[in-house]
Amino acid sequence: MKHQFSTQFDARYYEAGYPVTQTTGLVICEEEEAPSYRNNSGTSRLMKDSLSGSVATLCSVTVDLSPLKPFKRITKSESSYYYYVNYELGVTFGSELIFSLIHGGKVLKSAVAKYV
Repeated sequence: MKHQFSTQFDARYYEAGYPVTQTTGLVICEEEEAPSYRNNSGTSRLMKDSLSGSVATLCSVTVDLSPLKPFKRITKSESSYYYYVNYELGVTFGSELIFSLIHGGKVLKSAVAKYV
C-alpha cells in the first residue's frame, strides 16, 4: 500500500545541505469507517478536536527525501523561492510493518518508524 505526499523546504535550508527529511504520523481507527480529512496529509487544522476516541497515533514515520534531489524550485517573487517535492510513502504488511520511500514505482530507501 502507498500514499502520495508533498512537502516544501525553505531555499536557505535546502541549499545549505541540511537533511531533507519529512515525518508523517500514521493513525489507526477501530471503527468500521474511518473519519475523513480535508487533505492528503491525514491531518486537519483542528486535529485534536477532529479525532474521535477510536482514532489513535500508531507511529511516526521519518523518511529521508535526499534520493529525490534535485527538488523542483518554485519562485514566489523575484527574490523569494522555495523547493518542492512529491513523494510516495509505502507500507508493506507482514510479520512487521515495513515503510519505504517510493519513486517511479521503485523502492529507493527504507523509512524509520518510531512507535508511540
